[in-house]
Formats: sequence, C-alpha cells, structure tokens
Amino acid sequence: MNTRRLAWFATAAVLAAHTGCSIDEKDRCPDGFFYVPEIQVCCLDGYVYEQGNPMLCIPEDTDTDTNESSDTSTETDGNLDGLGTPCSDDSGCAGLGADYCAVNPTSGTGYCTVLDCTSDICPDSYLCCDCTASTSVPQVVACLTDSDAILVGQVGCTCE
Repeated sequence: MNTRRLAWFATAAVLAAHTGCSIDEKDRCPDGFFYVPEIQVCCLDGYVYEQGNPMLCIPEDTDTDTNESSDTSTETDGNLDGLGTPCSDDSGCAGLGADYCAVNPTSGTGYCTVLDCTSDICPDSYLCCDCTASTSVPQVVACLTDSDAILVGQVGCTCE
C-alpha cells in the first residue's frame, strides 16, 4: 500500500514540476520587451538580436554591415570617441575617449564606453547608469547601451 502512495506522489510531483515550471516565451519579459532564447535576455521592442554583435540588442534601423554610425555625436564630442568599439578589456579601448570596456556578463562581449557620465552626454541608444550601489556588476557610473541598461537595472543600477 505504501508503494502505491509513493508511486502516485512521485508521479504527481514530476508532473507538477514539469508543468509548473514551464514559462511561455511571451511571459518571460515585461510589456515592451521580447525574449531572445539564444542569449536568454529580454530586449526592448524596436530592437533586434544580431548574433555576434557585441551590443546584443540593437535598434532595428541600425546598419551593422558598415563601420559607420548614424549617430554623429561621437565624432563631435572627444569624450565619446570610440564609444561602442568592441573590446574584451580596457586595453581594447586604450587611446580612445571612451576608454572603459563594459563587458556584458551574459554574453561575454564588451564595448568601449565612458565613465562618470551624466544623462546629457550619453548619445541616443545609450543611458547613463549608476551602478555604485550594485553588488552584482562593477560599481561604476557609465554610458551603457539601452539593452545593457535594462539588464543592470535589474541588479540595482539606476539608469537615465
């Protein structure tokens, strides 16, 4: 009699675990975002995921086939020179105005950016994120891409 109860309980537990933990892709992200299963990240609507791009999610209208950026603010502001240049550590940003390498812990890819920003110097598609109170990411204030700002906002950073 005890083995029947145990078998029934085990079967019920397995079924509950299998069905109870299943999350539909449309429910993984808040409104205004979509889920990218390849990198297990929520991206902002109006953005696309392009495999191999260090920015993870990029605006839909960005032309990634050329090295030209549609945003000219990096050319006119010396502090932003090199913003978005792919890197793996700070040495990849040496000599640029954007001399800090922000590495996304989810993808392992990085891009050059500026530290000690304010919201008025970060160009379109970037936000100034204050992560000094976070214990999960480097405690810096830096211009981060919109998609990275979403990620760090979930671990204690404030972005504007």
